[in-house]
Amino acid sequence: MPLAATINATAYVREDPLDNFRDIYPIQRQAKWFTVMTAGGINVQDAATITDPDAEIVSASNSIIRVDGAGTLLMLRMKYDDGITGPTEPIIKVFGRLANRNSASETDDWMILANKVNNISVTIDIALSTDVSDGTWNWTHPHWDAHVWDLAGCNEVLIGVETALAATGTVNTATVEAKIM
Repeated sequence: MPLAATINATAYVREDPLDNFRDIYPIQRQAKWFTVMTAGGINVQDAATITDPDAEIVSASNSIIRVDGAGTLLMLRMKYDDGITGPTEPIIKVFGRLANRNSASETDDWMILANKVNNISVTIDIALSTDVSDGTWNWTHPHWDAHVWDLAGCNEVLIGVETALAATGTVNTATVEAKIM
């Protein structure tokens, strides 16, 4: 049986002719997954309890993620080798700040971003038998409460590893991917 016709979603738009502002309230922010921690990053611990991201998150596998209006929520998942067994699930901590591109002196200090249930150290859950797989790679299932962070007005994000991914098999090819929604 074929699908019914495609339904186009709409957004609520409010225009204020006096201020020339246009508020748009989206129903959904479409976003592709992109790599935020390259291979070798999630299987190396930055610190057991990260409190100073500038000093403790220094791996070349990590990058500051510049959001700049792309959305207000961060969702994370891990891409890992399909052949691993007996994994130790990684634990991460997410930091955010408001950065001024034109003046480093006007950049806020890092703050810890809590996930939707107010956890600050978050386990990336691995379900070897049910994670999405293409036969070579698996992708963890991001849980809406555990693996989504409100950006709290921050335009830069940095992710640190408090417990490294470990397993039998190849772990140094695992990456962390994000969606900004």
